[in-house]
Amino acid sequence: MGLLEWILIIVGIVAFVLILLASIKYQNYKVLGIIVLLAWCGLSVYSGFTLLKYENSHSNLFGTPEVHDPYENFNYYEYDLSGISWYFTEEDPTLRYETEYKTSIKFDGNKNKYHLLVNNAPCTKTESTNGRLKGFLKKQFTQMDGETKIINFEITFEFYVSSIKIKIETDATSEDIGYVNEYVEINGFNLRIINAVYGLG
Repeated sequence: MGLLEWILIIVGIVAFVLILLASIKYQNYKVLGIIVLLAWCGLSVYSGFTLLKYENSHSNLFGTPEVHDPYENFNYYEYDLSGISWYFTEEDPTLRYETEYKTSIKFDGNKNKYHLLVNNAPCTKTESTNGRLKGFLKKQFTQMDGETKIINFEITFEFYVSSIKIKIETDATSEDIGYVNEYVEINGFNLRIINAVYGLG
């Protein structure tokens, strides 16, 4: 609201009060009734204009928003894992998952640098050597009582002549692996290797 509008409102209130006091003093109730009626009509008109101005001041969105993938130009390899089943051995209680795909791509982790993304979020750290890529991921889970739990993942890609092997190990215990399973159920577990991007660890 501008300064001029404020001045007009103040002047109108002062004039209304003065006329109201004069009408009461000289007991001219007919004039008093007309003043109250005019004031009520004026207030209604002003409220209507204010509401109209408020409605017209909001911008409208036409079409649908476009979601841009910041890493789309750096894609190297991508795979969606589904149906993850964790297992452990008597010799090693670490929970792990392994799968193998009968496909192959040329991968040279010595010559080129890569980053591993999980659900489009970069791993904390990515290491690559000839024929192997390893990503280290930290995920924070919030429990029902508000307590947070940090779970670490070690994701390894092994590139062979005719296959790609993926291994995932986690330090989650049998008590809190349910948080991981629920996360995978809701978000999936999309693994994406991209060529090195400046600014990623």
